[in-house]
Amino acid sequence: SEFDLFEESIMGNGVGGVTDSEGCSSFKNTPTASGDTLVHHFPNDDCKIFDELQSDQKMLLKEMEDWDQDTIRAHNAHIDRYLELLQAYKDRADEQMHMLEETSHYSILNATPSMSDSELAKQYRSAVLSAHPDKKGGSKERFQQVRDAYHAILQQRKVEKSK
Repeated sequence: SEFDLFEESIMGNGVGGVTDSEGCSSFKNTPTASGDTLVHHFPNDDCKIFDELQSDQKMLLKEMEDWDQDTIRAHNAHIDRYLELLQAYKDRADEQMHMLEETSHYSILNATPSMSDSELAKQYRSAVLSAHPDKKGGSKERFQQVRDAYHAILQQRKVEKSK
């Protein structure tokens, strides 16, 4: 699909970046004030947009004066489609992050999403006792992490049940 091709262009195909037919690399190095170099990874066509954003606005406006309405419309349509693809990619990344967070909550308790509420509560009690700061090997941070994970799972289950 078009989205998969877009995602593939974001991920690149190896070290050193991807080069399109015009020789535009998907990796751009930007020097910082401290002398370090930031490396930006762009989908294949993004380096052109990045270069335009770095260009002088007056130069861009002068260049656009020669464009007819059809060229401007086509350019705007391309940018709109590109922004839609970026939003779809961001939404997909957000979903993946949400799934990872859910999974990590269960892993903190050494539990699984398929456990019943009573099994989960039993697992929580075991995990919170072993993580208690007064117990050998326990710590305040781990104890809080276990409590937070359990409450996050309970909240998630509550929301799912109300649907």
